[in-house]
Amino acid sequence: VWQAQRQIRDKLGMIQVYCNDVLPQRYTWIDKPHSGDGTPVSFRFVFEVRDIPVNGLELVVERSDWFKIMLNGKEQKNAPSGWFLDRAFHRILLEDIKKGKNVLTLSCDYRNRMEVEDCYIIGDFALDTNRRIIKEPAKLMPGDWNLQGYMHYAGSMVYHFEYAYEKTRWQEKEARMLLELGKYSAVHVEVRVNGKTAGHIPWKTASTVDITPFIKDGFNHIEIEVMGSPRNLFGPFHQAVKSNTVNSSSFRTEGKEYIGDYLVKPYGLFEPVRVFRSFDFSVPAC
Repeated sequence: VWQAQRQIRDKLGMIQVYCNDVLPQRYTWIDKPHSGDGTPVSFRFVFEVRDIPVNGLELVVERSDWFKIMLNGKEQKNAPSGWFLDRAFHRILLEDIKKGKNVLTLSCDYRNRMEVEDCYIIGDFALDTNRRIIKEPAKLMPGDWNLQGYMHYAGSMVYHFEYAYEKTRWQEKEARMLLELGKYSAVHVEVRVNGKTAGHIPWKTASTVDITPFIKDGFNHIEIEVMGSPRNLFGPFHQAVKSNTVNSSSFRTEGKEYIGDYLVKPYGLFEPVRVFRSFDFSVPAC
């Protein structure tokens, strides 16, 4: 999108809209009339669908009122049904989605003040290795959820476990029941036992939670909510050299700094969870 917009602005003789780190500052020219204002421009996107989601798909586009939206040659006249992540990111229900290749076109009368942003397809679906829309898996296995259909997912996943517990006559009163995560990747983790929050894991060195007050005799239901971030939704995706810092140029890589593959951050539980007594008599969770 940014490359297409750069070509458009170059052809129309407009200053690049993302250049706010050089003079003149953007606020000094962004709202001034320009000879290229009103030039018809179209952005064309292609996405593939292998399984059509039961609840359909929505387009997320910033400032949908700027565009005439076409899908497979048919104008999409649905009004925004709400917003996604930001109030300016409008959600438009898409009609006439088909299996195979779908062509989405956003047309507008381009203006100097416009900055066209990335748009998104959202809904209840997963992606295969070719980034085609497919049916969601019935459940997740331990491992990176990107490899299980959720390459660009920006929310959280809840892992469910059943744990059988029985007090024994030799159990010491002061013994504690602890839950420990193995390897994982998350922004934050919440542990719930039998519907109640037992603790939070804000970083990896705090990967053990005391669940003693929440455990009962018999079967216990354990939920571990692993929270991701918008990193795999917003990017950057195409940096040939990994960096711990992100700035505006990270999203505009070219030449040797660019790689065609989508590079995403792994998320999820990568190893089994362990429940054990404080004197370290291990009992596996199943």
